[in-house]
Amino acid sequence: MFEFLNSMSTFCELIIYTAATKDYADIILDSIEINRKYFSYRLYRQHTSFHGISLVKDLSWLGRDLRRVLIIDNIGDNFKLQHSNGLLIKTWTGEIKDEEFKFLLSHLNKVFKSSTDNILPYLKILKDGYKRNNTYGGIEFDI
Repeated sequence: MFEFLNSMSTFCELIIYTAATKDYADIILDSIEINRKYFSYRLYRQHTSFHGISLVKDLSWLGRDLRRVLIIDNIGDNFKLQHSNGLLIKTWTGEIKDEEFKFLLSHLNKVFKSSTDNILPYLKILKDGYKRNNTYGGIEFDI
């Protein structure tokens, strides 16, 4: 996880958007960011909204061009308002066998280092490849 955060934070703005309460989330996030500030902003449960029975993270809260925004989450309903911006990953537990961030890192480095103004076509390729392979490893695309 730290390798992923270190790499992504060098050329992307990272924003944490959690459905957890602020008090609970800050305890965890403060322990992650002891030596370095990875996240520009922190959004919490109060920044989510209910759509039906699902809590949803509405990316329009960010005030960013959504063609350049990616949300990585282990719950697909969390990004159902901007589905094309979301990458669904397996729940990360911190175990050695957790390799989602490693696979994503190689692909996202290519996307975000490119000069593209729209990452959405590349995210679609990643999602389609994931559906076929059940992993982000082995997916190739040209930028």
